[in-house]
Amino acid sequence: VQETDTNYRKEHIFYDNDGNTTMSLTVNYEGANISRLNYYNSHDLIDSAIVMTEYSEGQKVKEQIYNEDYELEYTLTSEYVDGIRKSIKVFDTEGNQIKEIKG
Repeated sequence: VQETDTNYRKEHIFYDNDGNTTMSLTVNYEGANISRLNYYNSHDLIDSAIVMTEYSEGQKVKEQIYNEDYELEYTLTSEYVDGIRKSIKVFDTEGNQIKEIKG
């Protein structure tokens, strides 16, 4: 689905014999960047998730990961130095940092 000149959405939907959705994968793009990814699995709902991504000047700066109930689970942020990602920080739903990965 073309939404604007540079934004589009790709959907892959799988149905059972009764026409019910069993699985779906939807990817939203803003230009070349993936801004949202939805995965749904009716057979194993706990595997379902949504990932929303924010970019600044072409660099991924924030991701929010939601569970199968559409509740925020984690927020990840990235820090860059001269265009190279130097760290990723993981936060819980209250905004408390629970992990930092340095590279």
